[in-house]
Amino acid sequence: MGGASLEVFKFSLYLSIPVIATCIYASPSNMEKIVAATRYVTFPPEAKRPPLGDELEEDEIFKAVKMRRFKIKEEMGKKGGEGGEGGGNKRGWFGLWGGR
Repeated sequence: MGGASLEVFKFSLYLSIPVIATCIYASPSNMEKIVAATRYVTFPPEAKRPPLGDELEEDEIFKAVKMRRFKIKEEMGKKGGEGGEGGGNKRGWFGLWGGR
């Protein structure tokens, strides 16, 4: 069929491809060019980071949420105190039986 010359050609081809690829991709300058050409995600420059821990407690939004929760608790306390015993409209479990 092909003989020894075909086998020598295939062997040299199988050996030369990895050696050539290593020479191309092992060079830092070539690697930088390849990475820059195939980059598809570019990140924006570093921005101000969000607050952490104690800084978050001082945030205005957190203060507003805390004030709203406090007001809701006050209103619930006022409603529970009106109407005699325990608010008057409380019924037992799931409203099935109990008090009116």
